[in-house]
Amino acid sequence: MTRSADVYISYNRSDANDYALRIERELTMRGVTVFMDTDLIPGRPIQTSLEEGIERSKIIVLLLSRSASESPWLRNELAVAIRQNKYVLPVILHPAARESAMLSLFADRQFLDATDIPLSEATDRVVQSVVRMLAREVDVGYLFQREKRIQARRRHFLLTSAALALCAILFSVTAIWTWSGRRSTRDARVLSFSTAATLRENGGAPRDSLVGVALLNVDLSRLDFRDSDFSDAILLGSDLSAVLLDKARFVRTYLNGSRLSRANAVGADFSQAHMIDCDLTNAIFSKASLETADLRFANLTNADLTDANLAGTDLRSATTDGARFDRARYDDKTLFPDSEFDPKLRGMVHDGESRTRDGRS
Repeated sequence: MTRSADVYISYNRSDANDYALRIERELTMRGVTVFMDTDLIPGRPIQTSLEEGIERSKIIVLLLSRSASESPWLRNELAVAIRQNKYVLPVILHPAARESAMLSLFADRQFLDATDIPLSEATDRVVQSVVRMLAREVDVGYLFQREKRIQARRRHFLLTSAALALCAILFSVTAIWTWSGRRSTRDARVLSFSTAATLRENGGAPRDSLVGVALLNVDLSRLDFRDSDFSDAILLGSDLSAVLLDKARFVRTYLNGSRLSRANAVGADFSQAHMIDCDLTNAIFSKASLETADLRFANLTNADLTDANLAGTDLRSATTDGARFDRARYDDKTLFPDSEFDPKLRGMVHDGESRTRDGRS
């Protein structure tokens, strides 16, 4: 039986092999499982294995090289993917592919054109698109539910000489682009493990813009991110325990399965953040905004949410033993952990009452 994978890479070996291997390496380093024709089981029919690989994958990355349309294997793989209603991400590697019949099948879909950009930047865009699709649209829980297995895979790569060499290269390139300002800090980008190491080496990134970064299962504990902007970022399963997050922005950020225990987030903005199953024990969120944030199944034991904005916040099934909610604001759309949770007894104030009290209505 062909193994399950997050991504299936469909390509022509004659002129897209190096590109496919690079994408596979970058995705694997980020905890994403990849299936390629190099994973075929000896002795099994090739066609059967390829069809099973597509069936058991979530996303199909279609690399449209110059000779892609001439490959019967590629055409067959695409036909199987369409028949199985799979999400296909077309990537144009050569100008001639723009006129291919394959691309015409995706006239109503956004594709990636990598013909006029460096290979490294094109790879980053593909990886970024795949990670975001897996994290947001395919199955948010799928990645962090396998955290232990992903951690073991990461340790394996860090112990191999190939991974060490790659990390050194990525460290140099990413450090130059990130810190010299040659790449806009407002651009969404995927940070590698080497960049996470750079953040640790610098003790964090206070007052920096990290908008749209994607970091899966990385250790950023005890760093300084005060006044930093993580809006629209993906930090699934990451360790942010004991970090300094005063006045930081995490608007619409995906933090599902992450650890923020003992984090200091006074005045931080977590509006619309996705924080399902987060560990927030002993964290300080006083005066923070958690408006319309998703905190289902979060552990808020002994957390401090004094004066926090909880309007529209989803706290269903959250653990709140010992948590402080003094003067925390809520409204009619706030969802509490259970029917026994009494916001008045916890010292919370209805948003309408707080506005009247402040003389604003």
